[in-house]
Amino acid sequence: SVYYAGKLISPVNITFFNHTHIIFAIGSGTGSGKLPSVIVAGTPSSYSGVGFRYYAPTLTSIRGCQGDSYPYALECPIDSSRDITISGADFGFNVSLINVTVDGLVCSNILLVVPFKNVTCRLPSQPRGGFH
Repeated sequence: SVYYAGKLISPVNITFFNHTHIIFAIGSGTGSGKLPSVIVAGTPSSYSGVGFRYYAPTLTSIRGCQGDSYPYALECPIDSSRDITISGADFGFNVSLINVTVDGLVCSNILLVVPFKNVTCRLPSQPRGGFH
C-alpha cells in the first residue's frame, strides 16, 4: 500500500513501480515545495520518510490570439477554431495527466510540445463573446 499525506493512494493512480521507484498521481492543486513524506508499506520491507518535491505549474506566456498580453489570451475567436501555446514550467511529461482550462472552460486537443515547458490546446467555443 502507498500512503500520501495520510491517505491511501488508489492502485489506479500508481503508474509505475519497481524495487527503487514508485510513480503515482496526486490531486491537482496539491501545494508546492516540499510535501509530506510518502510511506510505502509492503514486503519485503517498508520504506518511510521518502521525501519528494512537487512544484505547481507556472505560466510565463500564452500565445495564439491576436491581442495576447500575458497572462491573458485576448481577441481570440469564439468558435473553437484557435490553438494556443502555453509556456512555463512544471507542466509534467505525461499529456494524459495535463488539463487546461481557459476562463473556466476546458481546452481540447492538448499536446505536450516540450515536456514540462510547453503545451498547446484548442480553445473551446465561448458563447459569452470572448475570453478574459
